[in-house]
Amino acid sequence: MARDLTADILDAAAELAEQGGFDEVRLRDVAKRANVALATVYKRFPSKEALLAADVARRTEELEARLLRDPPQGETPGLRLGAFFHEASRVMTDKPGYGRSVIRAMASGPAAAQAVVRHQGRVVMMVLAALRGVPTLDFRELGAHPLTEREQTQAFLLMQLWFATLVGWSAGLSDAAGVDAQMRRGVEVVLRGT
Repeated sequence: MARDLTADILDAAAELAEQGGFDEVRLRDVAKRANVALATVYKRFPSKEALLAADVARRTEELEARLLRDPPQGETPGLRLGAFFHEASRVMTDKPGYGRSVIRAMASGPAAAQAVVRHQGRVVMMVLAALRGVPTLDFRELGAHPLTEREQTQAFLLMQLWFATLVGWSAGLSDAAGVDAQMRRGVEVVLRGT
């Protein structure tokens, strides 16, 4: 079986981030840990920000597959969204070194923009699926069931709130339980206010 060099590189970067944080993710160390040439890393990822953002996009795809098998439960949109954000937040908070590194990379600007946009697009679709109470939602389905302005606004506001909450967690202003509590409160306010 052929070796997946990109996966090996992403795995190496994630391990270094978890062990030592953002500053320990040096591309030469990623190459060494992944057992590839440094040029191989640079060919795929121009910076560590792009590399870490690509890894979170990969983990978002994994989360999406997991939620397709076991969608967020709850009789109301608020309960489903609370369950979704709990699961999504664990991707960051269960491995704090990794989570803080990824948040820093995602906030870095143009270097990570493409992966960040891909990540946000997938998360928005998962938010909308939880909001509507369906296992998954993709762009093909939106032709038959277009998004309302209210749904678009809710998804946008919740994404912004979630990122801000994770930035606060990353800075040490709250723990994982605090992220959950803030998101439950935010979901309640957004759903009621829009």
